[in-house]
Amino acid sequence: MTRYFRTCFASTVVVIFIIVSINGTKYWVFRDLHRIDHAVGVVTRLAEEKLTATRLDEIDAFMLGDSSLGYGIDQELFSEITNLRTLSLPLTGGHGLPGALLQLRNLVGGIEENANIIFFFSVDALAWGENPAGRFYMSALPFEPALSVHGQIRLLIEYVRRLIDLKEASRFIWDTIRGVDNSRITDQVRSHGYIASPGKIDLDAPHLKNYSIPEKIGSTAYINEIGRVCSRYSLNCLYVFGPLMRAVMRDPAKEQRFYDSSKKVVESSGIRMVLDAPLPIDDAFRGDTPFHVSPAFRRQFTEKYARLLVPYLRD
Repeated sequence: MTRYFRTCFASTVVVIFIIVSINGTKYWVFRDLHRIDHAVGVVTRLAEEKLTATRLDEIDAFMLGDSSLGYGIDQELFSEITNLRTLSLPLTGGHGLPGALLQLRNLVGGIEENANIIFFFSVDALAWGENPAGRFYMSALPFEPALSVHGQIRLLIEYVRRLIDLKEASRFIWDTIRGVDNSRITDQVRSHGYIASPGKIDLDAPHLKNYSIPEKIGSTAYINEIGRVCSRYSLNCLYVFGPLMRAVMRDPAKEQRFYDSSKKVVESSGIRMVLDAPLPIDDAFRGDTPFHVSPAFRRQFTEKYARLLVPYLRD
């Protein structure tokens, strides 16, 4: 009987190891990160490709953020207006501040002291909390010093939950057999520097009509750790709200309270808040979400943000 249980235990361990290995390959090698929204993996792989191809010590300004950065800023035009060599590395809202923190840690070993780091996020980013999925997307290491003990436990649970998911492992095997690469970077994405959905959000869409700016700030663990890294390496770290559709700005008093709370949290971390409210997106300029500028108007918003940021950037 003892031998039987040992065999069962050993077999179970082997099966779990195989599932974990398959999912680890899926997430951190092939970057197949989100079974519904494959853009999450595509832009992660694109950012990594940019980093590999760039001499970091030749860059004056780095832009880290979510999809509002990808849709709102043209890297080449921003460089031209600011006269600074700029590298934009937008991820997604799913990555959030955890993604930016890990990107920053990857940068600091190769960039110049006093480099400019611009954090460009949708207004909601500071309300998202710990976002363990965003941390999981960026690293196979499940330990995060920025988190409390309870936060670390929640992060470990996220890793275990995702890595032992047999359904995800099976999907990945089937996609691999069929030759499907869910995170393939197309020439269009590479030339644009991000996903470029031409769609416009329906002004009558329920999720647009029901959207409102958050009331409270979430966990500050990641923004505080970002501030510590900026201070340790003498970086010029700036934070800016990405644009937001004017149509969802319905409660000025409530929105201003959130903007004020955001500024207080960001500046208490040692990062300078440049814009203390999002630039409004008029209906004609809207993209496929309340936070996205239509690709056709990306250059106009790049000019606006570049002009606003120039006084705060180091040469």
